[in-house]
Amino acid sequence: MSRGIENARGRGEGGSIFLVGLTLGFSEESVFPFLHGRQVYALLCRALGLNEADDFPERLLPLAPESGRTHYAAGSRYAIGLVLLDSADLLRRIVEGVERIGSDRRLTGRQQLGGNFRLSRVDDLCAGRRLEAGQWPEALDPKVLARAAEALADAPLLRLRFVSPLRLKRSGDRVERGHRFLDDDLFQADRLMGHLTHRAYKMIPDLMPPVDGEGGSIPVGAEVRYLRWLDLPKRNAPQTTGGVVGEVALGFPNGPGPAARPLLLGQYIGAGKSLNFGFGHYRVLAETGLPELLRRAETLAEAAAATDEAGPEPSPDADDYADADDAWGLEAHELEDLAAGRYRFAPLEGRVLVGPSGKARALAVSSFRDRAASRRIHQVLAPAVDELLESSSFAFRRGLSRQGAAAALLKAYRDGLTHVVRADIAAFFDSVDWERIRFSLQALWDDDPVIELLMDQATAPVRFGDSLIRRDRGLPQGAVLSPLLSNLFLDDFDEEVILAGFKLVRYADDFVICCSSAEEARSARDLVRQSLSDLGLELSDEKTRLTTFEQGFSYLGYTFCRSLILDDPKKKGPEKMLTDPEQAYRAFWEEAVRRAPRGAWLSGLELRPLEEEKPLSTRPPSLPARSVEGRRPVFLSDPKCRVRVWDGRLIVGEAPAEEIPLGLVEAVVCLGPVFLASPVLAACLRHRTPVFFLTASGRMRGRLALPEDEASVTVLTGQLAFSQGPPAALAAARELVAAKIANSRMVIRRQGGRDRADDQALADLKAQQTSARQAATFNELLGLEGRAGYVYFNRFQAHLPSEFEFQTRIAPDAPDPVNAMLNFGYSLLHRLTTALITVQGLHPGLGFYHRPSDRYEALASDLMEPFRYLVDLIVLRLTHRGQVTPADFSPPGRNRPCLMLDAARTLLLRQWRERLDQGIRPEPGAETMTYLQLMDRQIRRCKRAILNPDETPFHAFYGR
Repeated sequence: MSRGIENARGRGEGGSIFLVGLTLGFSEESVFPFLHGRQVYALLCRALGLNEADDFPERLLPLAPESGRTHYAAGSRYAIGLVLLDSADLLRRIVEGVERIGSDRRLTGRQQLGGNFRLSRVDDLCAGRRLEAGQWPEALDPKVLARAAEALADAPLLRLRFVSPLRLKRSGDRVERGHRFLDDDLFQADRLMGHLTHRAYKMIPDLMPPVDGEGGSIPVGAEVRYLRWLDLPKRNAPQTTGGVVGEVALGFPNGPGPAARPLLLGQYIGAGKSLNFGFGHYRVLAETGLPELLRRAETLAEAAAATDEAGPEPSPDADDYADADDAWGLEAHELEDLAAGRYRFAPLEGRVLVGPSGKARALAVSSFRDRAASRRIHQVLAPAVDELLESSSFAFRRGLSRQGAAAALLKAYRDGLTHVVRADIAAFFDSVDWERIRFSLQALWDDDPVIELLMDQATAPVRFGDSLIRRDRGLPQGAVLSPLLSNLFLDDFDEEVILAGFKLVRYADDFVICCSSAEEARSARDLVRQSLSDLGLELSDEKTRLTTFEQGFSYLGYTFCRSLILDDPKKKGPEKMLTDPEQAYRAFWEEAVRRAPRGAWLSGLELRPLEEEKPLSTRPPSLPARSVEGRRPVFLSDPKCRVRVWDGRLIVGEAPAEEIPLGLVEAVVCLGPVFLASPVLAACLRHRTPVFFLTASGRMRGRLALPEDEASVTVLTGQLAFSQGPPAALAAARELVAAKIANSRMVIRRQGGRDRADDQALADLKAQQTSARQAATFNELLGLEGRAGYVYFNRFQAHLPSEFEFQTRIAPDAPDPVNAMLNFGYSLLHRLTTALITVQGLHPGLGFYHRPSDRYEALASDLMEPFRYLVDLIVLRLTHRGQVTPADFSPPGRNRPCLMLDAARTLLLRQWRERLDQGIRPEPGAETMTYLQLMDRQIRRCKRAILNPDETPFHAFYGR
């Protein structure tokens, strides 16, 4: 990399700004604190040969955009930003030093950035390009800066988001104990503007206009949208270095005028103190046309989608890869949506939990699929949030518990803090303000897509019975991410109480403050009331009281009396879960509905008089909307689809739902992470309807059926006889090969730019198709199929983009990307066909065209042939659209084939699933069917031909 960074270039004239991004790739797992500025600073010191005590170059400003993420797996990327003023001469030394440090294994384990990475690229952010050999970064264009400043000159309001801590002292007369710097209590806009203007004239005077006065003289005010204080711990010292992050709006009654320029430049040159640690950088939230500050190499949403904590490491095998996706219930396309922040959470399921005392609690529970997505997000964010929380917070944190909270209270008592404020927040989880939680998240993680994911779950409606309840505030109790967000929301409260000098012990919304006197306890209670009010919360008067350790009090299931801690006796009786609104109304009218706090989803239920219970209907089950010939399997592939049973019918989806009498359901086939509740499974068993569970790739994972419903001896005997090669079996094989060739011809016809070679190939394939229908032996049929394949793949190759080298069809060890994709796609098809054969009670190993075998599923190899063209079309589509390139594959090596990398494999799997759900009319005037249903229909036809070889001819699938 360093060979591409030449010296004696990149020098500005009279003050220039160069913006450079370094991207590292970790070779092993690495762990950081929440703020990364010290680690980046230490790396640059070592790269430049400086001790940290030496003078750091004033005109080099490091950026630490990865702050906010704490854990990186091997292979993760890491971004470092550099702002170089006047000249980029230091860049070569930095790049060479960073490369050296990354490969120095002596530093492994001693430094968070040392011996554990490689420098993978250097980017010029001003030019928006990667720096290659012989290239040098370009300076910020003064004309672009001038246009941006002119565009903002008359703006009455400008929003700034500080993406790294601002540590700027207040004006001398406004400094207070505990409040020396600008913060949410006092943000002096004129102080900031004066400082920015002074700093810009000092650091880059040639980019500043020759105006009288400074920006500080321009009328300006500030509205704090949200600010929170973040600390950077000092090494080997109890003190910290901190500043505020978050958003403020600057108001200019007459517009910023000439102050717009230092305001824009301040994004790059920073403001306040501790700039060597990456402090003081912000973004002007307006369209300016200026280059943006460097962002994370991988978003937190991408990190959540890529986390491997959920299951096994994906392997090149199609089914192992699908298993890795299924482990936390997400399919490949859902992981893509999660990474991009497009994933959307389904409505939560309402539950009323009733304890032994009769008290009701409203829960809102995520679906299995949404819990899977939430756990991935939690895996990435929880360690980072834990870095921010105060030691007073004990709930929902790894390694902390109610026992730790009890021990902290005992220590406070022994330290002489004998007076107690025992308090609770009124309806906390139902009262959290969504706008404030969003501002808090943006302060920590800017506009990372993970914020939309967090807010989407927090704001999801609740389904209870037939009601869909929209909410306008609150965190749903029962959702995976609510505890994390609740601790983050209350961290401001914790800090204010601790800053006031009080001893706080908090467990979720339940807390105790220990004081030295009754007067101090009253003062603490008043502070708490005001602090909660500032957050839009209220103190629960019913549960709040002033007491002492001498008098004793209960907290977290313990009784505290002096130095004794006693476990409270547990109330006997299990909790009861209610899922039906009528039950909730009947048993807990007052408690569960009338007294629900404002904002609770339960308060959104319409209270109505109860009707008498109606007897179950005795009418015959209704038929499905479309006619059904005999029993058919029901295929379920959408994790969001609601499936339930009522009155002997399987009800799939929401209004308009499809209702199918269970007596007409041959089997239920779940493809991927579909959730079926216990009542559905029990009803299927009662009706002797087996349930099959397939992975996302179509591999059979298991089945639920009664022991006596195993494979029929009659079917197996018929299969065995058919596999011996009677005339009916040869006729069926001829039909399969003819359909395969016909569908191959269709692939060529669909390609644009057909030429004479294509026309000749189509004619040859037509002749092979005709000959296949007349083949006298299996060997003759095999020869015809082979010759047709040669003709087809010769033209298939001609329609691939030129960057893909494909000579001939090779399986299983692919020498090139196209063969690798075909092998993977055919593997998906083969596994799905095997599973569908099993659903029909056939033995997948007893083929009639491919020889029966215990080593592979010969019948699946037979029946997949007409559907191979679907994989071919997907490969052509991905390559022509540029969605897959040769760079998405690992090159073949000695004893190693060419393999698809994860991104390409994920994309192909998603395309395959979408194609299975695509509907077509198999014959003119026929009902629309999906390809999945058409595969099942062909297998069903094969079963009839096997059981009645002299009466029922087999018909294969012909595409359209």
